[in-house]
Amino acid sequence: MTKIEEVRSYFRANPGKTIRDCVAETGLEYENVKQYLWRDHKRHMLSKDENGGIIYQDTFEIPDNATVDPAKRAIWDMLEILVDRAKAMTDDEMLLKFSKEIRLYFAEVNR
Repeated sequence: MTKIEEVRSYFRANPGKTIRDCVAETGLEYENVKQYLWRDHKRHMLSKDENGGIIYQDTFEIPDNATVDPAKRAIWDMLEILVDRAKAMTDDEMLLKFSKEIRLYFAEVNR
């Protein structure tokens, strides 16, 4: 298991825990955990509660208005696939390629 997978696994098993909790219980470096969470936050994979606790999202939510236009619906479907696969990525180079594709699709649906 990679370090980022360990962090994701920790917070999925312990929703609402903080970065400091993760560092204390896993022995990982604070800055590494913080960076992994920042990346996942930018990918809309997690949110923070009112106490700063981390909560990973289990699903990728598609806005209701995206289902009206068939072309946008197809783009959202592709986005969902890409995001699911990106979550499981461990190769940084492939993750970068996926993230570029995801950004392009997001730009397309936000027109």
